[in-house]
Amino acid sequence: MLGKSLPEYIFILFSIATLYLITPASLIYIVFYAYTYIYLNSNTYLVFSTCILGYSLLEALFLFVVYRPRKKRLAKEALLDTPDQLTRTEREALFTRCASVVFGPYTTYPSGWFINSKQDNVRLRRENVIEWLLWALFACERENALLDEWKDEMEGYIRSIEERLGYSLEEGHDENAKSMRLTFDELESSYRPLVWYIIVGIVDFITACRLYFHGFKQYTPERNNLPVHLFSIFPFRLFNLLSRPSATPHLPYWYRPHKSATKDPIVFIHGIGIGLYPYVCLIASLVREDPDVGYLLIELLPISNRILMPYVRPSSSFGVFPIPTRRAMLEGLYETMRSFGESWARAVLVTHSYGTVVAAYDVRTRRRGEREGYHDDHDDGENEDEDEAPPIPYFTSYILIDPIPFLLNLPPVAYNFMYRRPWRSQSQSQSQSQSQVGVVSTCNGHEQEQERQSRFRSRSRSRWQKFWTGYNGNEWQLWFFASRDLEVAYTLARRFFWDDVVLWREDLGLGVDVPPPPAVAKVIDVDTDVDVGAGAGAGVSPPPPPPQMAVVLSGDDQIIPASSVKEYLVEGDDSDQWVEDKMGYFTRYTNTDTDTSASPVLREVLYYPGLDHATVFDTRQRRQGLVEVIARFSSAIPTATATVTTSLVE
Repeated sequence: MLGKSLPEYIFILFSIATLYLITPASLIYIVFYAYTYIYLNSNTYLVFSTCILGYSLLEALFLFVVYRPRKKRLAKEALLDTPDQLTRTEREALFTRCASVVFGPYTTYPSGWFINSKQDNVRLRRENVIEWLLWALFACERENALLDEWKDEMEGYIRSIEERLGYSLEEGHDENAKSMRLTFDELESSYRPLVWYIIVGIVDFITACRLYFHGFKQYTPERNNLPVHLFSIFPFRLFNLLSRPSATPHLPYWYRPHKSATKDPIVFIHGIGIGLYPYVCLIASLVREDPDVGYLLIELLPISNRILMPYVRPSSSFGVFPIPTRRAMLEGLYETMRSFGESWARAVLVTHSYGTVVAAYDVRTRRRGEREGYHDDHDDGENEDEDEAPPIPYFTSYILIDPIPFLLNLPPVAYNFMYRRPWRSQSQSQSQSQSQVGVVSTCNGHEQEQERQSRFRSRSRSRWQKFWTGYNGNEWQLWFFASRDLEVAYTLARRFFWDDVVLWREDLGLGVDVPPPPAVAKVIDVDTDVDVGAGAGAGVSPPPPPPQMAVVLSGDDQIIPASSVKEYLVEGDDSDQWVEDKMGYFTRYTNTDTDTSASPVLREVLYYPGLDHATVFDTRQRRQGLVEVIARFSSAIPTATATVTTSLVE
C-alpha cells in the first residue's frame, strides 16, 4: 500500500491516468492507421507501426470481447445465495445491539449510513429510513416488502431512531440523503486495459515461482477439458498445467506438507488485491522459522484482480471461481484439510482483510453449534454411508490481520471501500474527534452553525488547493486497483452480507454487548471426548476446547476504524484484565483473564500506530511481530478432551 507522500501521490495519479488513456489511444490509433494506409497509402515505419497496430487491436479485442460482455453479465446478475431471513425477534435483537455499539461520530445511529451528496445539513425523512431498514434488517427492497405485515415492527425501529436523532422524521423521501445499501446499489467498476492484466499475470507467475521454490505445490479444481482448465480465468495461468486436482470444486490452493509432531499446521487466506504476492515474504519467514510446519494457502481468485471468463456459465462452480457462500466456503475448506490426512485435523487459521470473513464464518458456525458434518452441495446423493459423515477439522487458533468483521454495524468499512471518492471526501476511519465527512448532519443550533461555517471555509478554497491538499495516494490506490475492480466490486456488492459476517464481543469470549431476549438465547450442552490426534469419530463432530485468538490492527487503516475496534475490544467494562506492553513497532494488549468459555478467547491485540491497511507486511521489522505470534500460536496445543457449552445468540 502506498503512503501519503507527494511522490507517491503523483505516481499513483500518473499510473491511473496512463491506464485510463491506453485503450482510447489504441482505438484512435487503429482509426489513424486505417486512414493513412487506405487513403494516403503510407508505408513509413511499417514494422514499428504494425507492432503498435497489433497491440492496439489486442486492446480493442479485449475491450469488446472480454471485458464489456463480462461487465454486462455481472450487472444483470441477480442477488444470489442470500442468508435466511431473520425472525422478528432476531431483527429486534440485532437492531438493539447495532444501535448500542456505537463509537465516535456515529452515536446518532444510523445517520452515518446516509450520504449527503448535494447539499449540507440534510435531515433524514421517514421513507429514507424505511428504505435503509428494509435493506439492513429485512434484506429486501420496497417493492418486495410486506409493509403491512411489518408495520408495527417498523414503527418501533423508527421511534428508536427518532430518539437517537433528536427530531421527528418528516414524511416523504429526500433524494439528497442517499442510504448505503451494498447489495442493492448499482454495481460500480472502472475499466483497466489489457496491459494491466498482463502485469497481473507476470506478478502471478513470479509468485508461483517463489512458492514453488519454498516447497509449495499448486492444486486447482479439476476441469473437464484442457481449454477450460487453462482459459477459465484471465490472465491465463499456464502453470495450471503443472497443478494437481484439488479436493474441492470451490477453491484452488497451494500446499506444503506438515511434518511436525509438536506444532499445528497453518491455513492462510489472503485479502483483496493481487493474490498471494504481498504475503510471500511473510510466508517465507514462517517457513524458515520451522520448515516442518505445513501450510495451506487458499486462493480467492475473484478478489485478486482477475476476470472470470464470460463464456463459462457463472452458475457452474466447475467453470469459474465465484466466492463461495458461507456454507460452501466452509465445506471446501474442511474437505481440503481432510484430504491431507490426520495431521490436518487441527490447524491455525491466519487471515488478512477479506480473508477474515472466512474466519468469521468459522467462528460463528462454531459459536452456534452448526458443526453437523457438512456435505457437498454438489453431491450426487449416492453416498452409501449417509449416517456417517467424516469428522470436521477445527482451528486451535485464529489470527485476524486488519479484520473486517468488527463494528460492521457502523458505516466506515462500507463507505471507505465502496462509496468514498478519493477526490471528494476523506476516510471515515480517521480519528474519532473528526466530524463525519460526506454523511448527513444531525447537529442543531450552535453546533450546526459552526459546521456550516467550517464547510463554507472549505468550499472557499480554490480548486487547485483542494486538489493538492492532502496527498492521499493510498486512497487512490485502494479506489482504482481494489474497490473498482470488476470482480471485486461484484463480490462485495452481490455476495457479501454484513449480518452473516459481523463478530461481536461475546463471539470472542469477552462478554455480551447487549443481553439478547429470552426467545433468542438458548444453550446446547455437549459432553463428548474428542480424539483430535487420530481424527476419530463419525457423524457430528463435537466442538473442541475454546481456541485462542489474536487481532492485528493498523492505527491509520483507511478501511476499518482501527482505533474504534481497539477501544471496542480492549477498553470495555473488562479493560482491567488487559495488560499493555510497547514492543517497538507495535503495542501488544494481552488478556490476563484465565476464565474461558466455549467461544474463541481473544488473547492478544497487536496495534501498529501509524500504519495503513496491509502495510504491516511491507518490511521485515513489521512482519517480525506477526511471525512471532503465528509461531507461538502454532506451538500452543490445547487439551484434546473437553466439556463444552455453546451459547447460540442471535
